[in-house]
Amino acid sequence: MADEGLTALLDIGYYNGWMDFFKNLADYLDKNNDVLAEFPEDMEVEVNGTIMPFGKVYSDLYPRIVWSWLVLKYGDYGTSPRYGWILKENIKLIANQISEYIKEMTE
Repeated sequence: MADEGLTALLDIGYYNGWMDFFKNLADYLDKNNDVLAEFPEDMEVEVNGTIMPFGKVYSDLYPRIVWSWLVLKYGDYGTSPRYGWILKENIKLIANQISEYIKEMTE
């Protein structure tokens, strides 16, 4: 069953042209589905206050908000107050929902 909160985040991303961010996120999660998914290193790039996740410039905090929401719902911050991680048992669920959403919206 699809998570309505994640669907809402995907809707916001779709209408703001950020599906490439979600595709990259789903690909990242798929590659890390047998371990804890930590904050993607590619999302840590910041130049003059502009976040550049997966090599694309985002002028706001949306990618970090999405990651934080996913960690709060599906992971743990532990002692990492900024990034946290997504628990192994939840990675495939999230990646599948994102991939299915993208497939649905691009058909």
